[in-house]
Formats: sequence, structure tokens, C-alpha cells
Amino acid sequence: MTSTRRRPVRLAAAIALVIAAGTGCTGGARTNGTPPEGARASGPQTTSGARTNGLENRSAAQVRKEVGVALRTAKSVHVTVAGVSSGQLPQLDLRIQGSSSTGAMGLGGVQYQITTVGGGTYVKGDQRAWEAFGMPAAVQRRLAGRWVKVRPQQFASLEAFSLDSLAAGLTRNDSRLAAKVEQATLDGRKVLVLRKRDGSRIYVANTGPAYPLRTEGKGPSAVRVDFTEYGVDFQITTPSDVVDLDTVG
Repeated sequence: MTSTRRRPVRLAAAIALVIAAGTGCTGGARTNGTPPEGARASGPQTTSGARTNGLENRSAAQVRKEVGVALRTAKSVHVTVAGVSSGQLPQLDLRIQGSSSTGAMGLGGVQYQITTVGGGTYVKGDQRAWEAFGMPAAVQRRLAGRWVKVRPQQFASLEAFSLDSLAAGLTRNDSRLAAKVEQATLDGRKVLVLRKRDGSRIYVANTGPAYPLRTEGKGPSAVRVDFTEYGVDFQITTPSDVVDLDTVG
């Protein structure tokens, strides 16, 4: 089943690349102190009157380095990705804690759940998902609605969902950043806005650790990435009633 072991990698990789690039949809926090309409809470709520972490006095490149340190050393984070229109834009809702993660992904109308824990990777989807992965009809029906253990090579791109890999994606390409940072508020919390020359943005906590809170990009395929629930114990565990993909003929 060579083809069935390549299609899942491409689907997961498409979503992973969006996060690593730090892109997102237009709109967001505003420098006049007014939070965006419908904006979600980003981490613990902090009032705009709280003392800053001093990063507003540093260059954008220096702030982004601090973002990498804060993200790598975070205990956990909840990452959500959403596009501004339907179609082939990826969607993701993933909780990451250490080397473990759990959540849901979607691309082009195909959705599935995924959990990585204890060195194992487990996937759960309906028949349409397994059809998209290239499985024969009989196998689709057998796997639909079941947790399926897959080998790392079959979903190799999931390494992009580690805290280290996310941090690397957010801290690369310093030359694309505008030199100065802007102060703003997001859901009542002080933030710094790092602007890329293509118009996309990274919102960074201006109080406490320099956690990334949101990324936003420009263009018809842009998505928004939100980072919330830092430090929460997600208690990620191995799914029950698992079938091994290698045993399915």
C-alpha cells in the first residue's frame, strides 16, 4: 500500500507548513488600543495597565528571538489555525505539551483527529478521510471512526508540531521584519506587533514571557494562527481500542 503511506504525509505537511511560516488572515489587534471584533482570549487575561516586560525597547529581531526562547520553554500551548474562506485552506486545533500533542486537522473538507504520545502516532477519521488518504474502499470502511496507529514515516511531518519546531518557524527570516515594533492591545492585554514586509504580523505578549499570541498574514490563502492556554496540563493519553495500520490489508 505504497500510495496509502504517502497521501497522509502530504495532508499533514500542508497544515504544518502554514504554522511554521507564521502566516494568517488579515485583521487583528489595533494600535489604537481597540481589540479586534470577535478576537479570542490569548493566554491568561492581563489588563492593559499591567507593567510591561520591557521588550518594547528592543528591535523587532531581538523580540522575535525572545519569542523563540519563550515558546521553546513553555510547558504547553493550544494552537488553532483557521482560514478566511472555504476550500483548500487548512484548519487545525491542536494542544501541544512536551513531545505529545492531540487535536483535529482539516484540509479541503477532509477532517481527522490525531494524537501523538509516548512515541506513537494515532489517527481517527471518517470514511471520507481514509478515502482521501488513498485507502481501498474495504479498508476505508474498516478504519472509519476507529483510532489507527501509524508509523512515524507515514505522518513524518507531525514533527513540525513540536514546540521547538514552532519556535523555529516563528524566529527565522529576520530580514523580512520591519525594524521597529509597535505597542497595541489584544483582548485587553498589552502586546507588541512585529510586522513583516509582506504585511503579515506576529503579536507578542508585552507582559510576562514573550509568548506569541497570534500570527496574521496577507493574501487570498492567508490564515490566522492563535496561541492560547500556555502552561495548561492537557493530560494527553493514548487512545483506546486502537487498530494498527500495518495489520490492515
